[in-house]
This record gives sequence, structure tokens and C-alpha cells, in this order.
Amino acid sequence: MTRTTILMPMAGAGQRFRDAGETRPKPLVPVLGVPMARLAAQSLRRGVPDAAVVCVIQAAHDAAYGLGARLRAALPGARIATVPAPTGGALETCLAADPLVTDRTGPLVVMDCDLTFAAPAYCDRLGAMRDTAGLLLSFRSRLPRYSYALVEAGRVVRTAEKDPISDHALIGAYGFASADLFFGVARAIVGEGRRVGGEFYVSAAFNVLIARGLTVRLEDADAYWSFGTPEEHAAAVADPALAAHVRTLLEGGP
Repeated sequence: MTRTTILMPMAGAGQRFRDAGETRPKPLVPVLGVPMARLAAQSLRRGVPDAAVVCVIQAAHDAAYGLGARLRAALPGARIATVPAPTGGALETCLAADPLVTDRTGPLVVMDCDLTFAAPAYCDRLGAMRDTAGLLLSFRSRLPRYSYALVEAGRVVRTAEKDPISDHALIGAYGFASADLFFGVARAIVGEGRRVGGEFYVSAAFNVLIARGLTVRLEDADAYWSFGTPEEHAAAVADPALAAHVRTLLEGGP
């Protein structure tokens, strides 16, 4: 039986939180008393309870803050990989996790650490990826700061960074049919230096799948909150619906 892997790249500086006076590493910044990385992982673990978690962090953050041990406490069972310095983007960061992902044929979801969502349809489809190579999660927006997917006849035909090619803005939960598929595509993009706007974005991997003739699909989230900046964090915790969502996520969770 295959097992889903949640891969969380966390090697960024979290500079906007640091500039706002936050001393903790961004994945540990609390949201209603819960580390944001835990809420992100639980968004999937609630629907896929046996999912394994692998995190990638900067070695300097581990040395300075004990980040690896603190993530293991927040995310029971998590495996931790480190990178020696900031990378060229989240997709490149993910490559450090390759040796720690033990289920090569089960689905893999690259998950941002600064969000939470309710998306039962996404979790259900993740467990039935037979005709799907990639699976994206979206909310509705046209703001140019997000990633986007263009959908035609029920299939994603293109993704774009910071370019609203549709109103399907992407939530940072990037699903792939298998770990081997994901790491193969990621290594090809990074090895060939195929940056978008100077960065290796995870969303670019889906354009490779589409170019190969593989099927990429998309589901809308029922609810979504972002904590990516101090301003987004403040807006999210001010939303009364978030508290109920957090309680639901943590009921009986790992």
C-alpha cells in the first residue's frame, strides 16, 4: 500500500517577519497558538491521516534555533533535511529531501508552511491519482502576486507565476502522482537552469508534465488562509472562521 508524502521546503529567510521584529523562524510563528507549519501539514493530514512529512530547512536555522528538533515536536514523525545555504527557489530546496522520501510510488505534495485550508475534494482526488500526474489546489483571485493555472475542459493547460491567466490562483499544495515523478521533473528543471523570473518555482513543474502529454487537474479549496506576510497573518487571525477551522484540524490529529 502506498503512502502520501508531504514535502515542506522551509529554507527561506522569512525576511518580512524578521523585519517586523519576529525572532522565531517563520515555520514556528504561532497562529492562534499553533506553529504555522503544523497547521499547514494538518490541512492535508486531516484528510490523509497516514501522510509522512519531510521538511527541508537551512542548516544555519537549525544551528541557531534548534529548528529541526522544534519541527519534530510540532510535526510528530517528521523527517528533517538541511541545505547549507539559501537555494535558487523552493523547487531546488526540495531536492535535498529526496533521500528521506521512502515511498517512491505514492503521491507527493509539496506544501508551503505558511497557510492552512479545508479541501476535502482535493484530499479525495489525491488518493485516486490513477489518471492524473499532477493536482493543484486553488482559490479565486486576479491579484498579480500569486501563481495561476489556466483550466480548459477540466484539465490544467498552463501555469504562470505572478500573471493572472485565469481566476484560479494557486494555493501552495502541489500534488504529484509519485515521488519519483516529482524528483525526476525537479532535477531536470534545476539541472537545465530553467528559472522563471530568476527563481525555481514548484509550479513550473506542472508545465513540464503538461508538455509531456500528462494530465494535470485542479480542485478549489472550500476555505483558505495565508500567513505569508505579517499583514496576511494579522488578517487571518482576525477572521472568526479561522479559530473553528484550527479546532477541527487538531481534533484527534497526530
